[in-house]
Amino acid sequence: ILAMVHELAEYEREPDAVDATEADLQGMLFGPDPKVFCHVAEEDGEVVGHAVWYLSFSTWTGRHGIWLDDLSRDRIASGDLAQLILDSNVVGITTNPTIFANALRGSSAYEGQIRELASHNVTADEVALTLTVDDVVAAADILHPTFIATGGRDGWVSIEVGASVARDAAATMTEIEVLRARTARPNVF
Repeated sequence: ILAMVHELAEYEREPDAVDATEADLQGMLFGPDPKVFCHVAEEDGEVVGHAVWYLSFSTWTGRHGIWLDDLSRDRIASGDLAQLILDSNVVGITTNPTIFANALRGSSAYEGQIRELASHNVTADEVALTLTVDDVVAAADILHPTFIATGGRDGWVSIEVGASVARDAAATMTEIEVLRARTARPNVF
């Protein structure tokens, strides 16, 4: 898991930002009183992914809630997201370019849409944006009943701008406006 955290930091161009140690993760994720929870995905004995979550508590609703940090087409299409909303009180989900890259790398669910977009000579950046937006819209639609039932306190989907614009306010605002227009859902931020 720590290796994947370092990989993410490299991708986000923040290689020196990781302070976590193996002991930190061991204690927080797998110790006797975990504060954070983790599922580890393995293939042939090799770790190929992980999902980390923590419980949040709403004093307004008097219940815990879980935000997932791993939006993917597989999670949507399999019905897993909808089931987690029902069974585990998942109240939100997020994606960003790194989460999307991991979802894309580990799935064949995007292949047909990629072929379709490529047949129209769409750029790689537009393909990535279209696939991400489609996933965000689908997740927002699945979470919309939660959004309505809680008066907008829960049921959100978060999509982050790319790291390439993070230090440029004007470019960040432009990307936010593109994402807002393309997702067009009240429960997306």
